[in-house]
Parts: sequence; C-alpha cells; structure tokens
Amino acid sequence: MIEVVVSPAHIQAETDSDVEVRLTNVGQGTVTNIIFALRMPAGLVRLRGRDRISGVALAPGEPFSWSMRVRASKAGRYVLTSPN
Repeated sequence: MIEVVVSPAHIQAETDSDVEVRLTNVGQGTVTNIIFALRMPAGLVRLRGRDRISGVALAPGEPFSWSMRVRASKAGRYVLTSPN
C-alpha cells in the first residue's frame, strides 16, 4: 500500500508556496510501476514542478518525494485528489 503525504498542510493565499509530495510504500512487498497524478482543485494553480510521476518502484518502507510550487488564489480549504 502507498501512503501519500502533502506538506506543508497550510499555505498562504496569493503567495507562491513550495509543496512536497511524498509517496511511501507502507506495505511488506515491493510496489512496481507506480503511476500517480495529482489533481489541482479550482483556485489552486501549479506554477512549477511535476503533477504526475510514473514508472517508480518502491521497496518496503521506501519513500519517493518531489516538490512543486503552487499558488492559492484566495484563502480556503483545498483538497488535492488523484485518479490513481
């Protein structure tokens, strides 16, 4: 099973913010050919960095992370989702 953590949990509105997405294999076996796409809700824009990874393999307990820069157009709660 893959655990997904996005940090920080809070960003300031109308300010460019760096966000880290971390995938960790919390299962007991190796997970191969991971495909993960992140959907940005209305009001949250990706400015830089990938919103999708593919072909990654993770051994048990192994993390994989990447960063992106985003901007929230206004204050509020934004839920990031993935079709995967």
